[in-house]
Amino acid sequence: MSVFSAKRLENKTVLVTGASAGIGEATAILFAKVSDLRIELANTSWSSQSGQQAGANVIITARRQEALSNVLELLKSAHREAQVGAGGKFAAVTLDVSNREEVKNLWTKVPEDLREVDILVNNAGFVKGVEKVGEISDHDIDDMIATN
Repeated sequence: MSVFSAKRLENKTVLVTGASAGIGEATAILFAKVSDLRIELANTSWSSQSGQQAGANVIITARRQEALSNVLELLKSAHREAQVGAGGKFAAVTLDVSNREEVKNLWTKVPEDLREVDILVNNAGFVKGVEKVGEISDHDIDDMIATN
């Protein structure tokens, strides 16, 4: 049974913040080569199989330019390897979401043909320190709230 039709994402534009590593990176790559998710039920266990493919266009943002450049190459490679006919437009923009000026000027750095975003994955964030609640410094709390 098909759970999600990839056709819904064909040629859509996705903006992923915090895409230089981890969940943001993985999410961006999946959008670049998205495919239907089919669930096979067998004896109460399930497995997924890829079905029809339909790639999206992806804008990735993060603070670390070098890491973003690496992820951009991974997006291009994943799209090529998946042999997806749709999508395939990618852009990487250095952005600190806690900096209002950078956020305000984001669109000046995004190619014009990608400025109409259909999906936002607001993944940027970080945690400072390992203190217990009540022991975290006010400065660290302010930094986390500004970003997260």
